[in-house]
Amino acid sequence: MPDRPFAAYAGDDPYVFVSYAHADAEFVYPELGYLAEQGANLWYDEGITPGSRWSDALANALERCAYVVFYVTPQSAASRNCVDEISFALERNKPLLAVYMESTALPPGLSLRLGSRQAIMQYELGQNSAREKVMQVLAQVISKPTGGSSLQATPASLTHYNQMVERRCSSIATIPLEYKDPELADLAETLMEGIEDSFIPAWKRMVGTSETTSLQQQGLTPAAIAKASRAGIVASGNIRQRGDDIRLSLELTDDEGNRFWSKRFDALMPKTQLDEDRFLNPICNLLRREIGQYQGNLTTDETTDNLGPWSLYARHRFARAAERRMMNLTWLRRAIELDSGENRFKSELALRLAGAIDTGFSKNPDADHAEALALARDCATSQNWLVLNDVSGTFGFLREFERSVVLARRCLESAPSSDNLGAKWQLSFRLGFVGEVDEAIALQEELDELMQHVPNPHMPNDKAHLYLLRGDVELALKEARAAVAHNNNPTQPFIPLLQLANIAATMGHLDEATDAIRQVRTLIPKFRIENAIKSFTWSYQKPEHQALMTGGLKILMDLEVDDDRI
Repeated sequence: MPDRPFAAYAGDDPYVFVSYAHADAEFVYPELGYLAEQGANLWYDEGITPGSRWSDALANALERCAYVVFYVTPQSAASRNCVDEISFALERNKPLLAVYMESTALPPGLSLRLGSRQAIMQYELGQNSAREKVMQVLAQVISKPTGGSSLQATPASLTHYNQMVERRCSSIATIPLEYKDPELADLAETLMEGIEDSFIPAWKRMVGTSETTSLQQQGLTPAAIAKASRAGIVASGNIRQRGDDIRLSLELTDDEGNRFWSKRFDALMPKTQLDEDRFLNPICNLLRREIGQYQGNLTTDETTDNLGPWSLYARHRFARAAERRMMNLTWLRRAIELDSGENRFKSELALRLAGAIDTGFSKNPDADHAEALALARDCATSQNWLVLNDVSGTFGFLREFERSVVLARRCLESAPSSDNLGAKWQLSFRLGFVGEVDEAIALQEELDELMQHVPNPHMPNDKAHLYLLRGDVELALKEARAAVAHNNNPTQPFIPLLQLANIAATMGHLDEATDAIRQVRTLIPKFRIENAIKSFTWSYQKPEHQALMTGGLKILMDLEVDDDRI
């Protein structure tokens, strides 16, 4: 039987007596945890003190309770203890709610006694709807303290909540994809293996299909598999062939059975023509983003002070504003205090400190520089591609460009195939800073081909400035115009506009350049050209490249002083 999730209520306020079969504990305890999270005072057999008489303890708890909730399953219906508890409660006219976890044929006597009592069919309604109805019933009978919620949470329920959050932020399980056509077996295995590969570096604990296959064959639900494997989240789905095309359906479920995301993906091509890596890359990115948002929403309760390290990391990582992530590093530092050996936490802190210096947010640049550098060096030997990506970015912000490129190459080598697009883009980005222009352009052209049908706003085409650095000014202007026309960088739309302004001014197209600057100012009202010049000068290692990236902007800055057109 699983460990009991929290201490039974022992105070003087109204409480709910819970009747259930021990054989159902793995399904009932999550329901109790939910009720406790909502503030319910619950008494169940955890409240029986050692040495006391079992029957007397139960009778005393039933006598004093305000309500009885009976979790009905074939096991509880056949349990002598449960039947005795229900009979005792009804003889004393206690309000009673029966929650049917499964379709259950009751013994004649129990059926007669429960026939007129209120019941909720959770197995028909689904977990979320049933929980809401249970709380509606309990709210009618539990008196509400003035100015507060109907039921008060106990410290034990808060501990249970924090354990739940930590579990869902640090562990994930994958279940083999289901299929009907035996010819899809190999493809189903390959696709789920690709999803697993993308998950492994991002989680403290990963439970793969090699461990969950036998549980799935036993007919367990995703939630039951999550509990059996002690995972907080489970990824499952199926694969079908529709005509000549492949359809992949995926869903994410937590360990209490709440499905918080599902989506279908169509590969409009036969199985024999499917490029698994190209198909999976955007899917894996979307999966991680959806999981991250779910984790961030779990950790928004500001009153919860004893979250574990991974849930603190999620709270920091998925804060709603980038400025909040950069400025408020308290949660991340607490995560490191709790688990100083986890490189994911340390590399994230290094990146945020270095980014704060780069953007001018740092209040103590010298101290932040020293700390970021020490953390980055400490994490540089990691084999985790996500850690290496953070460290490469840190060295880039700190202007240690050569080291940044070395780490970016190692990141690409370590990244799973389903994530190598992001690693390639990062490497091309770093190569541009150190002047390895031909290799950077080759990577960008390779990415253009790979992302032709699956554009990614977080990996914008960056060829305009690379062509400029190589001296292909006409081609650079063509690429810059295309980037602006197609909103190539929706997350930072001012970047292609600045590149267009610089290149156009360099070539003497001053009207086009000044119009681009006006558009930048609609996005950033307080924009100053001299700040962009400083940033570009600071970002490139070679003086000749600094001159190319700022020459047009300097012309525009002179115009800004001498001409009122801008």
